[in-house]
Amino acid sequence: MPFGLCNALATFQRCMLAIFSDMMEDTMEVFMDDFSV
Repeated sequence: MPFGLCNALATFQRCMLAIFSDMMEDTMEVFMDDFSV
């Protein structure tokens, strides 16, 4: 039985960092499979 993609969390985090790079230090934090504002 497969358990899904092995690097899905890292891919999500990389995409979120690329999309929200201008807000990262000020108002946003991306942590693996979640982000908080």
